[in-house]
Amino acid sequence: MLENYINKLWVGIHHSIDNYPAKDNQLKSFNYKAIVYSKAIQELNAFIVNYPFKDIEEEVTFFKYSKPKFLKEQHYFYHRAHLIQECSNLSKVARDQIINNKLDRIDKFFATNKAFCNYYELGKTHLDEQYFVRLSSKNSIASDYNLADKDFRSTCEKGHTIGKMKSKILLSNYLQRLLTVDPTHKMSHGLKVIGKLNYKGTQTEMVELVYALKSAGLLDDTIARISEVLSQVFGFSATGTYKTWQKIKERKIDQTRLLTKLQKSLSDQIKAEVES
Repeated sequence: MLENYINKLWVGIHHSIDNYPAKDNQLKSFNYKAIVYSKAIQELNAFIVNYPFKDIEEEVTFFKYSKPKFLKEQHYFYHRAHLIQECSNLSKVARDQIINNKLDRIDKFFATNKAFCNYYELGKTHLDEQYFVRLSSKNSIASDYNLADKDFRSTCEKGHTIGKMKSKILLSNYLQRLLTVDPTHKMSHGLKVIGKLNYKGTQTEMVELVYALKSAGLLDDTIARISEVLSQVFGFSATGTYKTWQKIKERKIDQTRLLTKLQKSLSDQIKAEVES
């Protein structure tokens, strides 16, 4: 019942967006999309307030995956529209200052929520029943819950954080691309890559490497950021990283194939050089 309702709501949203007459006007289009998703969230909240989840798995799935999908879109399109309004009559220097300030705030968000972002991006589940179950009282609603939530029964402790996290990743990537429009502009953020390396591995191996570097604490960035940088250096697609990671975790034999391969190759190299 819940899954069918969510799918129907999602289809309705895209039908409205696809038929919006001013879709070629970015400001109007982004504002409209933000409003459509905001109304959908309100409708979703009204539905879920008195919904009896059939079990804890359904409840966690809703608050961890289903609802954040709506929140991400609402948050992203709202900020895209707001950026156009802020920068429409500014010089590039003034515009880039605003962009850099926004990137700073995004960095602070991920720094503040570092522990939770690591929990989510590494696919951990042991705290799901704390983070993704319906709140028990109005007093338990955090002060930053500003995305159309009013009733505590329609939200959880960390669902909004996921929505914002996913939106801010998209916004960060977009803002960094804006800064590269002028090739003479000196970026304080974004990617500065001189050429590319001749990477001969698979994308799955690259995803395994990304998560290995992250989980070992060798890179203190989000999975999305690490993937984005390495994709530029090695010339592979950064899309589908999380789905690929899920498949890696489902392996029945040798879940760390790349690391096993690297360890053997390095050991053989050391042995060959020592014996030569």
